[in-house]
Amino acid sequence: MFKKLILIICLSFLFFNRIDSDLEVPFSGKDISLKDSEFFSIDYEKNIVSVGKEKIILETFLDTLDCNNKIFIETDFFKETLSSYGVSYFMNKCGGSVEPNFLFVGDMMFDRGVELLMKKNDDFNYPFSKIETYLKKVDNLIGNLEGPIVSEPVFISATSMSFSFDKRVASALKENNFNILSLANNHTSNMNASGLIETKEYLNEKEISYFGDPVTCDAIDIAVVSGVVFYGVNKTFDFNCNNEKIIENIKKIKEEYSDKFLVVLPHFGNEYEHKASLFQEELAHLMIDNGADLIIGGHPHVIQNVEKYKNKLIFYSLGNFIFDQYFSEETQQGIMVGLEFVEGKEVYSIFPIKEEKAQPSLGDKSILNFLASISSSELKEEIEKGEIIIY
Repeated sequence: MFKKLILIICLSFLFFNRIDSDLEVPFSGKDISLKDSEFFSIDYEKNIVSVGKEKIILETFLDTLDCNNKIFIETDFFKETLSSYGVSYFMNKCGGSVEPNFLFVGDMMFDRGVELLMKKNDDFNYPFSKIETYLKKVDNLIGNLEGPIVSEPVFISATSMSFSFDKRVASALKENNFNILSLANNHTSNMNASGLIETKEYLNEKEISYFGDPVTCDAIDIAVVSGVVFYGVNKTFDFNCNNEKIIENIKKIKEEYSDKFLVVLPHFGNEYEHKASLFQEELAHLMIDNGADLIIGGHPHVIQNVEKYKNKLIFYSLGNFIFDQYFSEETQQGIMVGLEFVEGKEVYSIFPIKEEKAQPSLGDKSILNFLASISSSELKEEIEKGEIIIY
């Protein structure tokens, strides 16, 4: 049966020029499952499908498939991490309706060693060059902007802990599909209030939504995009945003947006520790108790454990996404978290990330295995597979 399917697919390429890429035929409910074999494989780094001796761009390949079928791509790595992309692309192509999807990445810093590499390569898109294919496949891309974007950045030293980003960073973020950013961290205030104002101006200019504040945690500092509310809090300072205020705000937000999914992005935890602290656990649980639907944490610069609490997920830290912390393997690893709402379910895809010279790219299964080893035992198999489904 499978060889017959491959033959049909191969024949479809002979008539590719006759295929109407604008077909709007609803699904018949049939499924096609494509698996790795000597006839069929996908190179996800290059975004290429190999069918026999033929090599085709993935999107082009998907466009050749019959709209009367659902397409599920099941290759060794893709099945466990990126399979939802094929489904979403195919449904959009065939006129099906899909819920907007979301992809969360970790901390991003564009000063110090990262800035030196961007300028050395004369390219502010340099950090994204190995991962851009995947970033551009999602509807909503969310990250933590770990510093201000200003008109006159000041380079202090390669070890400085005070950051400022060139205004060209805003363009690079836009060009690489970022449309939602958190400003709730301990570095967006590095150029004082004026730097934060400039940051918002540059993001507004590029039509990038933002939420959160480095000092305050007001309920008005949110972003509402595609039916999801984003609320960020910085818990790395001792003087701001006590837990009571945060919980009060979560209740207000949930009351006002009772029909929407609420994601809280706290910047918290101990740096370089893989296990969330008791403080992190208590605050995350309080957030969920009072209305949060998902917790996506940052700040520790390494991956931290994943927990399911009251049927809600807590990703305590996604680790670094773009940073210049080359002193350990752990600080050059992270995860991206994909979220899709499918037939009443929350489908979370976990993508392992490795970083080299400030350039993230897809990592291997060892990162997922490590994440599984430090996370809730009930999630072990799902994390190793790269997919968690909340019913």
